[in-house]
Amino acid sequence: MVTSLEHVLPHVLVMFAPFAVAPLVNRRPIATARDYVGLNTGVMLLRRTADGTAARVLSLTWNASRFRNTVWEQSAMRSVLGASKGLRDEVTILDNVVLYIARHFTLRKIKKNCTLRWAAPLFHPAGCFLFKGNRQRHLECMQTLREHLAMANMRRACTRLDESLLLPRPMFKADAHIPRAHGQADSSARSTRLFAANDAVEAAKWTDAVEDRWRP
Repeated sequence: MVTSLEHVLPHVLVMFAPFAVAPLVNRRPIATARDYVGLNTGVMLLRRTADGTAARVLSLTWNASRFRNTVWEQSAMRSVLGASKGLRDEVTILDNVVLYIARHFTLRKIKKNCTLRWAAPLFHPAGCFLFKGNRQRHLECMQTLREHLAMANMRRACTRLDESLLLPRPMFKADAHIPRAHGQADSSARSTRLFAANDAVEAAKWTDAVEDRWRP
């Protein structure tokens, strides 16, 4: 079991209980989460519209060929959305739709509010695949994943979430920030090691920039 979990770690998404997706993309055709650096493509909700906005974003992302590192699709989408205010205006950021490993990323306002801390319907171990060379951090990721898998209760009925607890807001250009290591067009081991080092420095700056701008 451990081996299989480690193998799929970058793709794991734990759903704590079923919930209605459609209401979350009513206001804009794209809804997504944000991790400790910016927009996270690990959790995205897309709605088909007459003007094909979501399809256009996906097509532009796919064709952004300069990104070919470990997280190329995320960097490419940030690049596409960062370059177009019109497309950013079609995106809702749900700051509390995903629960991350607290040590890696938790907004200040969520840390201070018990209701918010338990409101996220999903868990995603974003960034954990970067710590394969750090046994302690990697084991922490695996243990946290097991704990959240145990919390999942799929026997509950599908319900409509309280959208206000998911902290919906517009997408800002800061959400499209691409750390230097994520913009490198190579997938070498050295490039992967640079992710954690560079992200640690840049994450605090960009998290504060978004939190300071968006205060419901």
